[in-house]
Amino acid sequence: MSFGIRLGHADCLRQLDVSDSTLTEAIQTVFPLEGHAVLEWDSLEFQLNYKYDLSMMMEDLLSLLRAVLSTGPGEREVNWPSSGFPYIWHISWSDPTLEVVASSRDEAGATRLPSPPVLRTTRREFLVAWQPLLRRILTGLETAGYREEHIAGMALLNDMSHATL
Repeated sequence: MSFGIRLGHADCLRQLDVSDSTLTEAIQTVFPLEGHAVLEWDSLEFQLNYKYDLSMMMEDLLSLLRAVLSTGPGEREVNWPSSGFPYIWHISWSDPTLEVVASSRDEAGATRLPSPPVLRTTRREFLVAWQPLLRRILTGLETAGYREEHIAGMALLNDMSHATL
């Protein structure tokens, strides 16, 4: 089964809101409504809007990537908080493999997933698939003037966008 992230359209508004203190707030300020990336999962494609889907998913994604990088064997469940991506991932890993079993929440907009789809890849390939997206978001935030000392989670975003296994 194949997995990947295409960056898609992602203009940066180059505006800073000094009241923003979280990644969610900063990403929503910097990216316009029409920007999106595409998550490819075998024959399925999911558009992830930067402003709302990815901004709401970012903290969970960074926490997941940090766990996958920093621990030996492990597992985690992520119930993605975005209504635009109403899915639950059951993730398990050990050197060097990683497995994701996906299921959809019973919500409007959820594509019924076939029998649940399973992704098997390596920990490294999983990290590498996300890194261009993380770098695009980090660049947008930095271009707008956001700095790690003012935005909770931005240091972790920087670390994960350049991490290696």
